[in-house]
Amino acid sequence: NSSQNWIYSIWHDNITLASYLLKKQNLVSLVSSSEDGSIAADILDSWGFQIVRGSSSRGGIKAILTMIKELKSGKCGAITPDGPRGPRYRLQNGILVIGQRTELPLVPFHVESTRQWVLNSWDKHKFPKPFSTLYICIGEPFFIPKDQDTQQLDETSKYFENIMLETVSTTLEYINKEK
Repeated sequence: NSSQNWIYSIWHDNITLASYLLKKQNLVSLVSSSEDGSIAADILDSWGFQIVRGSSSRGGIKAILTMIKELKSGKCGAITPDGPRGPRYRLQNGILVIGQRTELPLVPFHVESTRQWVLNSWDKHKFPKPFSTLYICIGEPFFIPKDQDTQQLDETSKYFENIMLETVSTTLEYINKEK
């Protein structure tokens, strides 16, 4: 189906650059209810994202239900599966539940730059330096079977986390080949 919508899965350390690259695509994004989340929500809103506020620690269930409703209405989404507080590169199950309930594919999306600033934060957030080259890796769409129980979902979580980690290693391999 060429009109199929999907959910971008983007590691938290990559969200600023990835969101900039995906701006004006009418994406709905799950953003933390924290103060930092308010700053992110303002930036994403200015870039054309629709914002759903909530996280695992505050308003999570309501946010997940709102995301499901928006995605079922035909929108595409963007979620950081290791946000809002980590640990870094450890998938939390919220994105899997949303993918399972909407029957939409999760699409791994990762960007690396040849030269970048790295913040001293839990996620080691990255910002490209001027004139650096960007490498983008977009993974194959990944569907979560609708009938998975909790144990199967935990196994799927580990499997999809590895797929997400492959997008990081793939972009880094390309950068290292260029050096």
